[in-house]
Amino acid sequence: MTKPNINRRTFARSLLGVAGFTAVASSKVFAQTNTQPIKETIMTNIVKVGYIPIVNCSAIFIAQEKGYFQDNGLDIELISSIGGQKIMNALAKGEVDIGFSNVASTILGFDDGSEFVSIAGGAMQDKTCPVHAIFVRQDSSIQTVADLVNTKIAVNTNRAIDEVMVPPLLVKYGVEPVGLQFLPIPFAEMIPALKRGEVDAIVEIEPFVAIGKADSDLRLLSYNYIELQPVTEISSMVTMKPWLEENIEAVFAFRQAIIRAAEFAKQNPQETKEILVRYVPLSQEILDRVVLPGFIPGSLNPVLLNETIEQMRKANWLKTEFDAKDLIWNPDLN
Repeated sequence: MTKPNINRRTFARSLLGVAGFTAVASSKVFAQTNTQPIKETIMTNIVKVGYIPIVNCSAIFIAQEKGYFQDNGLDIELISSIGGQKIMNALAKGEVDIGFSNVASTILGFDDGSEFVSIAGGAMQDKTCPVHAIFVRQDSSIQTVADLVNTKIAVNTNRAIDEVMVPPLLVKYGVEPVGLQFLPIPFAEMIPALKRGEVDAIVEIEPFVAIGKADSDLRLLSYNYIELQPVTEISSMVTMKPWLEENIEAVFAFRQAIIRAAEFAKQNPQETKEILVRYVPLSQEILDRVVLPGFIPGSLNPVLLNETIEQMRKANWLKTEFDAKDLIWNPDLN
């Protein structure tokens, strides 16, 4: 893969730590509170960025549409995918340079030996912005989360964060999560599959939560993430450690553009939705109902990420011992 060339006068050289992948930037010019564009950068090669056409990728869309990547000297090619696991596979194969992924897919890849590293936060949710929900058919006999035992549940991809979050919720409802069959179905195809009876329930994300709530044939069973825990950091921007080491200045530039976009989204929710529809076609009625997630203005929180790692350990998904800090590159800590 071709190495991006960016004017070195603009960016401080970095020292990469073996364990924490940390970096030292001169005068802290890349502190996550600094979102001023970098004017002197020069980009000669395209950086390929994998994304999913969902609300949680809005920071990427904003940075592209508002010119934040360009301000930092980055020429970005956006490559659409159906899920974080697919993007992780593309990263490992060198088909993309940076990718948006749910944290569970990143954790699994790291556990399997891939040199994934989170370089900037993605989306989060709490009770103010519930962007995930479980739906059933209106005439379904499933009345509560406890009734999901021995059912077929659609998730976007297998062994990703939506599959992680369902079993502990059943435990919270007082039942053992037995007989759960998770079927991989793209977000956009879940509602038709549910109506055809191919699955008993679906785990959706915005904007499809808004679409499901507007459909009289469906019933919202649970905002499953916020029922399980107060705050969930869902996703982040990920690259491979070797690419990070070889392209540290491009990573700084990308991270700063994403932080700037996250702050824009927080201050400008309506314009964020207007940008969203350029990547995810929606009617005005549905767009008005869409709930935006919170966007993380910096790095993932290692405490919250360790909570997800612990849930995955309890499910016997992980083989090796590691800490959340091993997956997070945060230049602001030095």
